[in-house]
Amino acid sequence: MHSIRTKITLLTIVAILVSVLSVGGVSTLSIKSEGYRSTNQEMTLICQNLEKTVDEYLDSISQSVDVISRYASEELGKAEMVDGGLLALARDHQLDHSSFTPKQVAQIDQCLSDHTDKIEDLFHSVARHTNGVVAYYYRFNTELSDDVKGFFYTKVANAAFVSQPLTDLSAYDRDDVEHVGWFYLPQDRGRASWLPSYYNANIDVTMTSYVCPLYKSGIFMGIIGMDISYDTLVRSVKEAKVYSTGYACLLEEDGTVIYHPKLEYGTKISAVFSDSAYALLSQLKATESKELLSFRVGGVDKMVAFTTLSNGMKLLVSAPVREITANWTQLIFYQTVASVLILLFFASIMAVTLGHITEPLRRLTEASRRISDGDYDVVLDYEGDDELGILTGSFRHLVSHLRIYIKDLNSRAYRDALTGVKNKGAFDIYQRKLNDQLSLAEPGSVVEFAILMLDCNGLKDINDRCGHDKGDAYLRTACHHICNTYAHSPVFRLGGDEFAVLLQSEDYLRREELLIQFQERATVHNLDAEQPWERIDIAVGMAVCLNTDTSVESVLRRADEAMYENKRRSKTRRRAGEGVSAE
Repeated sequence: MHSIRTKITLLTIVAILVSVLSVGGVSTLSIKSEGYRSTNQEMTLICQNLEKTVDEYLDSISQSVDVISRYASEELGKAEMVDGGLLALARDHQLDHSSFTPKQVAQIDQCLSDHTDKIEDLFHSVARHTNGVVAYYYRFNTELSDDVKGFFYTKVANAAFVSQPLTDLSAYDRDDVEHVGWFYLPQDRGRASWLPSYYNANIDVTMTSYVCPLYKSGIFMGIIGMDISYDTLVRSVKEAKVYSTGYACLLEEDGTVIYHPKLEYGTKISAVFSDSAYALLSQLKATESKELLSFRVGGVDKMVAFTTLSNGMKLLVSAPVREITANWTQLIFYQTVASVLILLFFASIMAVTLGHITEPLRRLTEASRRISDGDYDVVLDYEGDDELGILTGSFRHLVSHLRIYIKDLNSRAYRDALTGVKNKGAFDIYQRKLNDQLSLAEPGSVVEFAILMLDCNGLKDINDRCGHDKGDAYLRTACHHICNTYAHSPVFRLGGDEFAVLLQSEDYLRREELLIQFQERATVHNLDAEQPWERIDIAVGMAVCLNTDTSVESVLRRADEAMYENKRRSKTRRRAGEGVSAE
């Protein structure tokens, strides 16, 4: 005899499969971990390189303005006048232009005019050699002079710089950023700074500006600034290559779009991004991201690295996760395919080997399941000379004996011993099935069935006067009559002298006709009956399932009530066999 345990030892091959899966799993985790690390480095490097490019350009603008501002400050300190220096005169009179004498006004205007010529020449030379400059200006404090106010040059479409009329500051409110923000914002801040990008209505260009307020001896003398166009600022950002469909974009610190390939200038990204982007916005206050941030927009998972530029703007580099992870995801795919191929190779070998081992066990298991479901007609034909063969033979004999026992047990359990019809236990099974149908029925629909309740009148009197054997004969006679009339419906003896009939299908449709036949047959039968136990005297009540019924119990209750009502009406004429009623 070959031991089943000997055959099962072949399953040790599974250890090889486990090893393959373990190595593959560890390799996958390692590749994934290294992939995320390299992805973080690559995205961060792209962001840092782009930051360096943009910052170098911004720094060139700010350095140019700072140099000119320092030169202008030095020149203002050198300005000489007959009645003291320009700064001393301005300070003594607290810039109250109305307190100047005509001579002093003339001297101030001449001094500022000479100073303007020097700064204008220098500014023009610097601006011509600085890429992206669309305007430069030097604007004096309006309280210094009514006539000499500074200069303002603009360039459009790569033409030469052209002098433009100076903006009338008094014509606009201080809060009008589009027209006079370039002057009042740096004055309010008291330091050189980049202004937020804005649309300059004076020259019809979207731009950002670096402006420097000019102070001398605590006196605000004016502002010096350069405007660079929006297009020049974002050109390198537009051209950034971030994987296949990734992109770089510029935002203000509050999330306002300066440049985005799909969003318009000035859009609030909080209005178009998903909820996960709000977490991103809250982190933009940091100088730069240490790790890539994840968010989902438009149904696409993305990762983003960001940093803060020297002008306070936020530079974001974003790409879809599927592109970022494409290389190492492909490597994981190849690793997985290799593991699967090895797994399939060994699985095919094991399938052939174990098929002969497990098939008898599978059949035995299936037989057990069918038997537990009440199906005893199973075939167990395995005749091996191992433990499974012995077990299958024993199980086969057990099923044979169990089949006979269960058949006899069911017959006894659900049959009434006196009448041979179904008993109360069988009725309960039918009742549960009908309740399931009612619970699954659509609201307002009807499950078509009716219940007929029957009670044998006078059983106690027959038992007392004639003996219980005559009472049993009376019950068998009544049951026989019921079964003859309702030959196509299950009949139940619920206990004592009470019977029930479940009417469905054809008998349900003919229920009224059958009830009349039941009465007529009882009447005919009683004509020839000589003894009380030979008569048929049955109270009947019938109830039909309505669309308002949610359980069999409600139908049964109405049938029972109808039966007892019939019983009460027929007390005085019971011997004549009259009084069948229906609901």
